[in-house]
Amino acid sequence: MREEYLSRMEHIAFMGGKIALELISSSNHCFKPDKSVLTKADVGISKLSHSVISDLLKTSDHILIDLGVDRITTDRTDLLIQLKENVS
Repeated sequence: MREEYLSRMEHIAFMGGKIALELISSSNHCFKPDKSVLTKADVGISKLSHSVISDLLKTSDHILIDLGVDRITTDRTDLLIQLKENVS
């Protein structure tokens, strides 16, 4: 199972890097309620990560903590939609 975890983490790192590079020049960002910056790359990488490990979060044989990524991702998407509407 350890090899599977490592393989998934490697996949997230590689694909997350691709997402970040593709969106690095995007100026589309907004601020979360805590005043930290939120970008399309944040949302994309968050969705990717959750999709890769969501089945692992349903088992008890891990040390991962699910911080409500679905809720956070939804909140982030809503923020980006608001940003797009404000910029347009």
